[in-house]
Amino acid sequence: MELACIRDKASGPVAYSECLNRQIASLKGSPGIPNLSGYDSETRQTMELACIRDKASGPVAYSACLRKQIEGLSTVPRSQ
Repeated sequence: MELACIRDKASGPVAYSECLNRQIASLKGSPGIPNLSGYDSETRQTMELACIRDKASGPVAYSACLRKQIEGLSTVPRSQ
C-alpha cells in the first residue's frame, strides 16, 4: 500500500492518508494476497517478478496478478 501511495505521500499527509484509506477499502472486497509458501523459491521469485508493476498499484492488483500466475501454472504440463 505504501508503494502504491508514494506519489500521494509527496503531496502531504492528507493526500497520503486518503490514498491509504482507498487501498484499505479496496482490500475489503478482495480475497487477499495468495500464500506462495507451497512453491519453490525460484517459482515464487518468478511470480513476484512478473507482478512487480502490479505491486506498485497496490495489494489488490498485486493479488490479482499472483492469482493469474498461479492459474497459469495449473495449465502448464509438468515434465517427467
